[in-house]
Amino acid sequence: MTDFLWDALLAIAGVLVILWVLKGKLRQREGRHADFRTLANELGLQFNATHMGLREGQAEPPEHAALRSAAVGRAGLQALAAMPLSSQSSIEGSFDGVHVSITLQQTNSHGAGAHATLLSAHMPRPPGLTSLAMCRSYAVDRLLTRATGGQDIQLGDTAFDEQVQVRGAPPEAVRTWLASADVRQRVAQYLTDFDTGSIDEHGVHLQLAGAATDSARVRTALQAMAALSKALTRA
Repeated sequence: MTDFLWDALLAIAGVLVILWVLKGKLRQREGRHADFRTLANELGLQFNATHMGLREGQAEPPEHAALRSAAVGRAGLQALAAMPLSSQSSIEGSFDGVHVSITLQQTNSHGAGAHATLLSAHMPRPPGLTSLAMCRSYAVDRLLTRATGGQDIQLGDTAFDEQVQVRGAPPEAVRTWLASADVRQRVAQYLTDFDTGSIDEHGVHLQLAGAATDSARVRTALQAMAALSKALTRA
């Protein structure tokens, strides 16, 4: 057998291996989307999905159909379909009177190719604030802030200032918004109960490792987030 034929066979084998891997990734993605759809139904929320820029049920464009008629074109479409950003799914709707959203994101914090689920309970931008970021405060964070010359906003509430890292602009507007001891207590309690939670000018957020499919767990988190969003909206 000539060197050319060996090279051709190796190339074909390589393509087949790549296609096999891509099909495996597509099956995994389809499984995650099916779980997300079930989660949406159990929560009474709307499931949304797009694939290769197309909404569910949307007709395939003619150029895709033309590509599928050739082996190289099919391989190319499969490769594109397996790309991380080619397929997106989300959940949204009203939960306990608050607009919420749930999205599945790729993250490197739990290993290459890992996923995280981001829950958000949205709220109107607080009056007078241009930016806001609140999360749980740890001793190492406070040391790093001091070492780098950073400055967290202090509220004059020792317990709160120790528990919660607050940044935002303008600082006086943030202090006015958080003037209520009840609001500060609710914020601190949320960030204690959900240590991967955060709050910004757009709402209350929580990141869960992996693709969250436990509807009871997600429901409990959304209830706490919606309640806090309402309290912050009234602040």
